[in-house]
Parts: sequence; C-alpha cells; structure tokens
Amino acid sequence: MYGSRSRKAARSLSRSAKAARRRLAAAAVMALALVAPMVPGVGTVRSAVAQSQATAGSFEPLTFTGELNSDSLRLSEDGSFYQVHEFSGEAGQTLVIEMVSEDFDTFLFLLDASGTPIAQNDDSEGTNSRIAVTLPGTGRYTVIANSFSAGETGRYQLMIREGSAQELERGEQLAEADRLNQQVIQLNQQGRYSEAIPLAQQALAIRETALGENHPDVATSLNNLAELYRAQGNYAAAEPLYQRSLSIRETALGETHPDVAQSLNNLALLYQAQGNYAAAELLYQRSLSIRETALGENHPDVATSLNNLAGLYQVQGNSVAALTLLERAAESQEAQLDLTLAVISETRRRAYLTTLSGETDAIISFNLQAAPEAASLALTTLLRRKGRVLDATAESYAALRQQLTPENQALLDELIQIDTQRANLFFGEPVDGQAALL
Repeated sequence: MYGSRSRKAARSLSRSAKAARRRLAAAAVMALALVAPMVPGVGTVRSAVAQSQATAGSFEPLTFTGELNSDSLRLSEDGSFYQVHEFSGEAGQTLVIEMVSEDFDTFLFLLDASGTPIAQNDDSEGTNSRIAVTLPGTGRYTVIANSFSAGETGRYQLMIREGSAQELERGEQLAEADRLNQQVIQLNQQGRYSEAIPLAQQALAIRETALGENHPDVATSLNNLAELYRAQGNYAAAEPLYQRSLSIRETALGETHPDVAQSLNNLALLYQAQGNYAAAELLYQRSLSIRETALGENHPDVATSLNNLAGLYQVQGNSVAALTLLERAAESQEAQLDLTLAVISETRRRAYLTTLSGETDAIISFNLQAAPEAASLALTTLLRRKGRVLDATAESYAALRQQLTPENQALLDELIQIDTQRANLFFGEPVDGQAALL
C-alpha cells in the first residue's frame, strides 16, 4: 500500500497523512510570517486583524471574504495557495471557525500568537471546513485559509463566531477520531495491520455518532478500514466496507466527485487482487474518467489511474494497451513535475522525486520482462528523471553558494571537483591525482 506501491494504493489513507504534514508546513510558514514582514512581490496577503469589542466570555461575530489565486502565498510543503486572517480573542472563549467555498476543497488552520497550530480541519461538510475550539489564552490568533490540493483557486468566505458547548464537544470527538486515524496511518506504514484495525474501528464509530452514518468523513473511515483488511488479504471483510464508502460518497458528494473516483479505484484494486479482472477494468475506467474531468489530465491522481489500469492490462497479457496507458501516465507526470517543482522547496523537490521511483522501476521492469517495445519509454523516463535530479542538485549548489564567503565558495568548488573525479573513477576514466583519491 505504501513504498513503491503507494500510488497504486491511490493514497487511500493519504488525506489525513497529508493533513499532518501540512500542519507542520503551516507552522513553519507562519513562524516566519509572525516575526518578519512579507517581502513585496512574493505574494499578497489578504489579512484582516479584528478586535472583538465585547466583554470577556463573549465574541462579536466576524466575516471575511477572500480569494485564492496566483497572487496568493504558497505553502512550501506542496505549493498550495493560502491567505491569512487574524483576530483577537480571550482565554476561555469557545469559537467556531468556518470556511466555505463552492470553488475548491478548503483546508483550515488555527494558530496561536507564536505560530503553533492548535486546530485544523479539511472536511466538515463536503468541501467546507470547520473548527470548534476553546481559546487557550488571550491574544492574537491567526487563521490560514488554504486549499487541500495545490493549484486550487477560487473565492471563499470565512466566518468566526461564538460556539456552543455541544459544538465544542462534537469538535473534541472528531479531534479524537483524527488522532486515532493518525495512529492508524503510522501502524499501517509499519505493516502492523492487526494493531491498526481496532483503532480504525474506533475512529469509524466516533464519526458515525458525531456526524451521522452518511457523512463523507464516515466514508473515509470505511475506506481506511477496508484498506487495512485488503492489506491483510481479508477481501471478504474489505469489500462491503468499500461498497458502503462508495455509496455514501456518491450520494453525499455526487457521482463525479474525485472522492468517488478514489473509492472506485480502491474497489477495483480489490477485484484485481481477487482475479475479477472484468469488474476491476470497469471501475478503473470510470475512476479515470471522473479524475480527468474533475481534476484535469495532468493531475497526479489521473496518472495513478492510468498506471493502475495499465497494471491490470499487463497481468492480462495485453502489453499493447498497457504501454499506451503507461506513456500517457509518463507524459502526465512530466507536466505535473513542471508545475510542482517550480513552487516547492529544494528539500521537498528531492523528496517528491523519490516518490516517483516506483513508477520508474515499474516502467523499466515492464520493458525488460514483458514488452521489449517499451524500451523507448523506459529510456525516456530514465533520462527525464535523471535530468530532474541534476536540476535539483544544481539549484541546491547555487543556493548554497550565495550564502558562502569567498573562502568557503572556493572549498565548495573543490568539493564539486572531487565529486566529479570520483564519478570519473567509477566509470573507469583516468583523472589527475588518481592515487590520492583512492
């Protein structure tokens, strides 16, 4: 489900994992924003500082209207756009913060005066977000209005109001479900499925009670539990959970929503594992169609669907159809790389490229074992990936050089020269000072 198969598993538990990583990225961004002014030209922050005029224990409702677009700031984690809104609150106030948009899938963070995240939400009702929290202290608070996926744009409304005890209790229950889900993700990554399943069941029960049995978050919990059973090979337990998750999403979100495509994809993976190739093919094709229409041809999830359908054709011996889809997936990933690498940090670039190693290995394996006619695709993919790595390395050296003194720049040049000589030795080419290098 993870590692080289992470994309084939269709990021089934990735929404919560991504939320955890995004929390760290938001903290890092805001820690800088709170101690230093924004650099002109980098981005526009539509922030509003509002001081409640009410007495302690009450809060005057606030409403902000904003927009995520190409002028917005971007999180270094994934390049997604965000805007900042600020307000002043008092210790003990119970507040509800809601972010509503018809244009994109929202992601909401609340940070204290030090830039530490204290609450987050990305899926309250449909694409909207809601946080219910009791403020831990008196002072300034920062709300980050973000999108779930990079590149999403559009208008939104942010509302901050006083909340009830019932809303707070519900929020605490859902926070506990999120905490359990994070444990599930960690155990899943370690292959400790038997330990993860009871926690996933607890998270599901909490969400069913707090949200109702037909809420999209319940569908997510059902999907996650099904993934654990599938990883164990317990297909009989996994199938009804996948089917219920799919039904909820189709009803609550619509039959063409990307989350429906995820459910279709994961159910197809199950049928493929069972050898029911005809059923798997139909679901893969429907998932691909939804993703192409809803997300665009160059979205990473589209590449995932193409690769999964290609894998199905490959095990059926249909190398021609598989190669066509692998070529489309490779082109889609290259287009996405152009967009993604342009906006994320150097460290994230290298990490992102590492995640593509599974697809690269699969293409090479396909060429060597099943389809010699795929040699051109394998060679092109290798060269493209190598070029991306070299670009990332070169930019890292350039950024480092700008921060060094002239003396240290000379040392860096010497290091680069030694690295080059070692590479030449590896490939059997003579170099000056060969004995010393050995």
